[in-house]
Amino acid sequence: MTHDSRTTGEGRKLLRLEIRNAETPIERKPNWIKTR
Repeated sequence: MTHDSRTTGEGRKLLRLEIRNAETPIERKPNWIKTR
């Protein structure tokens, strides 16, 4: 994994979302989150 200025900005947002998702039940997770 390389650290780029682009990934840093987007990565931070993704990390925040992942933390929030971790607290929410998997069943309630939207479909767009499972798109990896």
